Amino acid sequence: MSKLKELCKELENRFSTKFFVYLPKGYNERDEKWPLIISLHGSGERGTDLELLKKEGMPKLIEEGVEFPFVMVFPQCEKFSAWEPDRIKLLVDEIVDTYHVDQSRLYLTGYSLGGYGTWATAIKYPDLFAAIAPICGFAMLGDVARLSKIPVWTFHGENDEVMPYKFTEEIANIINKNGGNAKFTLYSDTGHNCWDEAYKSEDLYNWFTSYKKH
Repeated sequence: MSKLKELCKELENRFSTKFFVYLPKGYNERDEKWPLIISLHGSGERGTDLELLKKEGMPKLIEEGVEFPFVMVFPQCEKFSAWEPDRIKLLVDEIVDTYHVDQSRLYLTGYSLGGYGTWATAIKYPDLFAAIAPICGFAMLGDVARLSKIPVWTFHGENDEVMPYKFTEEIANIINKNGGNAKFTLYSDTGHNCWDEAYKSEDLYNWFTSYKKH
């Protein structure tokens, strides 16, 4: 049995969204609330086979033996579809009701198509998350000013031919011009897949936990 299967429990919610849940070491031994990360995958992992999620991002790191001090949830988007903010919100509500999660420390991230899902969900529900980390995604520029109260760390590869990095840079600029807190990291000599670098960095996880909702 794979490391991911040992650590994660496959569930299905009332809206048929399949997902994995990763529980941190000590979850069952300590009576405490844990921070939560919801992570949205890219277009290549869409479908009905949760094994696809192990190919990229945080699930890949878990499979390789990396441990995280978070409850982590990895939903799967249906084939030929995109992330829907309302379904992500319902998923968050279900996880909060089911697991020992600190509601002041809810974090959202995603790469490529999941970057879009991260932007879109936070724009629609700007009071839900303590911080977000969209990676090489896109958003409607006219909407991103709504994120002025959410800490944002966004990432992009300089040589991205799928989604030019200037777009993400402009999103961060708009947020900051509206009094927000958007940090933008550009990886030189990196293409569309800059999430490997972002998710391997302990700085990202430390950054997440530095923010709580009041």
